[in-house]
Order: sequence, then structure tokens, then C-alpha cells
Amino acid sequence: MSSAFGDIRTLPASNKAKTFMKQLVAKGLFDEQRDVWTLGAALGIALGKIHEQGKRGTFQNVNSLDPDGIFSSIILGQYPNASPKERAKKIVDHAEWGIREIARREKNGTLDFVKLAENAFTEKIEINEKLAKRKKGQVDLEDLISEGESDKLEFKASIIWDYVEGKRNKIMGLEIAKTVSAFMNSEGGNLLIGVGDDKIILGLEKDLRLLKKPDTDAFGLHFTNIINNYLGKENRPYVKIRFETKKGKKIAVVTVPNRAPKPVFICSTKETADFYIRLGNASHRLNTRQANEYIKQHW
Repeated sequence: MSSAFGDIRTLPASNKAKTFMKQLVAKGLFDEQRDVWTLGAALGIALGKIHEQGKRGTFQNVNSLDPDGIFSSIILGQYPNASPKERAKKIVDHAEWGIREIARREKNGTLDFVKLAENAFTEKIEINEKLAKRKKGQVDLEDLISEGESDKLEFKASIIWDYVEGKRNKIMGLEIAKTVSAFMNSEGGNLLIGVGDDKIILGLEKDLRLLKKPDTDAFGLHFTNIINNYLGKENRPYVKIRFETKKGKKIAVVTVPNRAPKPVFICSTKETADFYIRLGNASHRLNTRQANEYIKQHW
């Protein structure tokens, strides 16, 4: 059994994916459903695409889907800090996307196995180049925004100004702290402040007007105060913030490079300590039992 997936014996598939696999086998394009799953996983991993929706059930034995341990090695390399359960979910998420992509191309008459492999290889190179630039802080913001929110990317319109209420709102800072803590308890990520959920660049102007000095230095200080107050001063060094201008508007880019060396809790009051992690494109609060189990697995 692969060390990447621990003692997990089966990898699931959603009912939708199973339907697609059956249809593709019935049309003679594949010998078995697991062949569709395998190609789908390879395609999803190569392109860095995932699909997380849909209830899933038992599908195939891990050794049957990955007899040579190739997927195990790749997933282990891509998600070294994840637990076996998280890695299993990742490979299934990749496969779910790939299966749908294969079915989509078959439906519109563009399914070409040779080109599929070539395109995947070409796009993989482009993805790797983007990742390398991102690590060096050279990523283009428009490229980052175009990707949309994910397990490692979140958009927040503001840090002080409430666009819904049309006024200053302390809750905005708390929401920033939740996202940052979720990244710190997961595998890191980027938070763009000044960008709406619809990918529209709003800028920081409304926030800056509410500071003593309307500049990025004051904004950075306000951000630091939020982290110190909610997450603790000891965790501020694990978060980076920089500012970029796009389309004439300033955006704050908050980066959590990696998981924090110890669990990070949000203390919104003297009596509460909440624990958040990143799941998909949102931050989720774990209850006491879930948090204890997660901490045991990751630290």
C-alpha cells in the first residue's frame, strides 16, 4: 500500500463521474472504467485542475488504480505536508475534473488522445513557469486573479470598509484574520485585498481614507494590528504583505508561504479560540473534536 495514502484502500468517484466512465467504456473508447479514471487523474494533475463537488462512493482499490505507484509518488511530491487522507482527496479531485474534461471533449468531437497528452504537457510547462515566478514574487496579478478563488487563493474587497453596509466595520478585519489563519493551518496561500469575489479590482482607496494617513505604510500597520490582536504577535512573522498597482488601483497581496510551525487559533474575545483550515475555496471552522484530530495529524 502506498505511503502517500496511508492505510486507505479505496479511492472513490462521484455518481456523475461513474456515469461518464460507463458511457465512455460503452462507446469502446476505453476497456474499463478504471482506465478512464486513470487518464482523468493524469490529466487533472498535469493541468493542475480539480473538481470538488458531488457525493462520492467507493470505486476502486488503490493498487488497482495505481499499480506502479506513479500517482502515489507524484501526489506525495506535490503535497508533501498533507495527510494521507488529504492526498487521497487531492488525487480524486484531480480525477473528477479530468473525467469531466474527457467526457466534454468526447461530446463536442474534440477528443484526441495524442493532442490531449501534448496539450497537457505544454500547459504543465506553463503552469510550472507560473509557479516558479510566484515563488519569486514575480507572478502577474491579472494571471493570479483570473485563476479565481481556490484552496490557496482568496479575494477580499477590503479590510475596514464594508461595501454591503456602506460604512466602517470591524468584522472586515476579523474576516481577514480567519482567512490568514486558515492558510497558516493548511498549506499556505495568497490573500488579495482590494479584489471582489467577482474578480473585479476595487482597490484600497476606501480603506485608505479611513486610516490616519492614507498610504500603504498605515495600511500595513493596520494589517499587523489585526494579526497581532486576533492571531497573536508570535504569528506575524509567518505572514508577508506587499502592495501592487493594477489598472491604477492599489492591491494588498498577503502571502502565507507555508503551514505555520504550530496551530494558529483566532481569539475574537477573551473566552473564545476558534480554529480554521482551508477547504476548497473557503475557510472552514472546525469544532473541538475536529480541531484536535486535525492537529494530531498535522503537527
